[in-house]
Amino acid sequence: MTVRDEDIRQRLQLGEDSRWEFKQVQFAGSRPTSPARDDLADEMIAFANANGGLLLLGVTDDGLLQGMSREQMAALGNLMVETGTDSIEPALRIDVHNRELDGKAFVVVEVPRGDSLHERGGRSWIRVDASKRRLTGDERMCLAQRRAQARYLWFDRQAVPSAVGIPTLPTPRGEPMTAGLQLRPALQPAEGAVHPGATIAIGELDGMRNCNRWRRARRREELQDRWSRPSPPRGRYGFSGPRSGPRTVRTGHGARRTTSAATLPSSSCPTAPRPRVPITISSARCSPA
Repeated sequence: MTVRDEDIRQRLQLGEDSRWEFKQVQFAGSRPTSPARDDLADEMIAFANANGGLLLLGVTDDGLLQGMSREQMAALGNLMVETGTDSIEPALRIDVHNRELDGKAFVVVEVPRGDSLHERGGRSWIRVDASKRRLTGDERMCLAQRRAQARYLWFDRQAVPSAVGIPTLPTPRGEPMTAGLQLRPALQPAEGAVHPGATIAIGELDGMRNCNRWRRARRREELQDRWSRPSPPRGRYGFSGPRSGPRTVRTGHGARRTTSAATLPSSSCPTAPRPRVPITISSARCSPA
């Protein structure tokens, strides 16, 4: 996210809120000494556990720019990156920008909204208005569950903060891609659907929780329907019901017969005759010894 100078100047006049935090930084040469690393980590944790925010380093609580050198900005940026990586669990990836306004340099740290519960040493904070508040055990558990479930959203229900649509994509000729196309009006989102940029509530995840249950119930219905069907009686030749096309059936004694009839009832299929073996009977007369 790129913050305009006009927005920063306006925010310096209005003061802090739930998305902006001012921090005055003290240096010993080029090394930042105040605020401490843990204090900076707690501020970033509070923003990440809420909806994200911006840290203006080098600004007093009254909104006055103190100014800093290039070496001081570089050392401060390294400190913020190390704090987000080493002091916060899980690691928090931040964006650091060096800015200048009215001839005075300062550092802008952009903290994104976290995908999970962030903490330091087993303690977590959340941003409330212009300050941070420590989370209780129940609040930490609820937030961790909500963030974990949000990671498994269907791809078509995930919020896209800055999406590029078809009308904005240029063609090689410089014309919009929708030139000459008749677009249908967009469908209205269903009630309870997750809109782009909206905050996901706990109640909106009920449908995602029941997704696997619905699939298992559908599978059970299919199996029950399959088992409840009466099995068709199998005929003498290993099949039943009407069939079309030529069929080769066994007629007994290793013989086979090919037919093109639609059905093969057992009464109409002749059986191969049994082979006749000639039998010769001879008589012998026994004479007494």
